[in-house]
Amino acid sequence: MSIWSTTSSLNVGRAYLAGCGTVTAALSVGGATNSGISSINTCEKWNGSIWTITGTLSSGVIAPGTVGTVSSALCIGGYNQSSNIYYNQNWNGSSWSTANAQPTLVLQFFAVAGIPSNALAFGGVQFGSATAYTLNWNGSAWLTLSSLLTQFVYQGGCGTYTSALCVGGSTGPSFVPSTSCEKWLGSVWTTISSLNAIGTGNACGDTNNALAINGSSSNSSEVWNGFNWAISSSYHILNSDSNFAVCGTYNAALAFGGNTGSSYINSTEIWILHAYNITGTVIKDNINLTSYTVYLIDRNSGILVATTNTNGSGLYSFIVYDNTTQYQVITLDTVSLEFNAVIQSRVVGEY
Repeated sequence: MSIWSTTSSLNVGRAYLAGCGTVTAALSVGGATNSGISSINTCEKWNGSIWTITGTLSSGVIAPGTVGTVSSALCIGGYNQSSNIYYNQNWNGSSWSTANAQPTLVLQFFAVAGIPSNALAFGGVQFGSATAYTLNWNGSAWLTLSSLLTQFVYQGGCGTYTSALCVGGSTGPSFVPSTSCEKWLGSVWTTISSLNAIGTGNACGDTNNALAINGSSSNSSEVWNGFNWAISSSYHILNSDSNFAVCGTYNAALAFGGNTGSSYINSTEIWILHAYNITGTVIKDNINLTSYTVYLIDRNSGILVATTNTNGSGLYSFIVYDNTTQYQVITLDTVSLEFNAVIQSRVVGEY
């Protein structure tokens, strides 16, 4: 079972903010405090139980991108009520400083991945239109890389500067809500399986395991296993909640702030994903067990859930997040290309 639960609120309710860190140590950065879009420079630190107001940004900023931890973070771009922010703001654990001009290619509502010394920024709005730009911050300068395959805005991002996900949001010049997702391979983007639900994208984790949290038209949470997305527990706040921040990992995440219509909120929620392990052994006479690819299939829908390989003893293992679904395991002998049904394995434990 996977759940969202409410916890201590932000001191300052706001939307269009950014966040970084973990479920036990996080930063909330900037944002807007009302529907008139008044930017603020307030930042707060989460210690696992409460938020505390900490050092202020060099400039108030709306819809920036932020990567890092509570001890070292990078706030990228965004805008305030008078202009776009064309520079980085650096957090050293106690104060923010302004440094390093940012290219004018990425302005606001973009996604980020990586760490303060090597970050990736992609998509976003330029001159009122969604873009496909991809930029890399290498610690001293911004470099322009291969563009996204699709123009994205309001999307989620996670991973590293060499391996990242671009998740959902809206696409094209007219901001059409989309389930589309792409994966960064270090030099180019490639299309991957789409989300199940449309909504403003927020994401955390990496390219092997990620969590996508939809706002706006959907309140669903979806888990990425490196192969496809599966809907899990709903986001706990009102269905219309959007423009909130997310940080953490696919199995332990924090969501905070946002707005429900004209109300800018200070709610904070924690996501805990309970995982289960399906294991078994492929046994067939006179066949080299290391030659087996194993497929996990939803027995009711027939949908392929995941794939793996056996080890030297013929053992396989899958991680799933729902202990009520009935699964079927199928193997492919890569020598003879023969499919074989394997006796159904049961869920053997939660961790």
